[in-house]
Amino acid sequence: MADFRSVVAAINEKLDGLDRHLETIEQRKPLSATIEVVELEKTVPQLKNEDQEALSSDLDIGHLPEMKGENILHTVIQVAAKLGVTLEERDIVFVERVGSADRVGKEKRARRVVVRLARRQLRYDLLSAARVRRTLSSTQLDIVAPTQRIYLNERLTRANRQLFHQVREECRRLQWRFSWTKRVRIYARQGDGKQVYPIRSEADVKRVFGPNLV
Repeated sequence: MADFRSVVAAINEKLDGLDRHLETIEQRKPLSATIEVVELEKTVPQLKNEDQEALSSDLDIGHLPEMKGENILHTVIQVAAKLGVTLEERDIVFVERVGSADRVGKEKRARRVVVRLARRQLRYDLLSAARVRRTLSSTQLDIVAPTQRIYLNERLTRANRQLFHQVREECRRLQWRFSWTKRVRIYARQGDGKQVYPIRSEADVKRVFGPNLV
């Protein structure tokens, strides 16, 4: 009987030890999960910044009329010339339309043009010139198409492009006058002389424009 009690006591002691070990694990799990979340919160913005940095020499050109059989490289060089910036073919790493080709046509909106330049300074020069000469339109190019103002912007990653779209929609809803990007940062301002708000995330959108988003 004494031996049996000794065995039972030993088993109970082991079970108690397992219970204590499980409690320790349960206590450690939330801490481990919290640490993992914190690390992810640090890593995700870093990865987004790296993705955006990869586009640091890229431009988006919007509302540039799209014609069948066009020479888009020549057209981009012509756009630069109208802005007072000299571009040569060697200055352009690649240029292409992006979007579905079935949008091409007389009644369809032209696909945007993505340009990668050989140097960041060229992008800066073109963006600066476009801000000064805001009246560049399709009529100034050798293109037979309805008149449209042509826009040059920094090329954003998909995530930043969606965020910028959300900011523009909120500005329209609340009748804010200004939303723009500069050095791939998104900004908004209600009007002249008002505070400038940097927008880095959807949380910033809610903070600046309120919780009732469109």
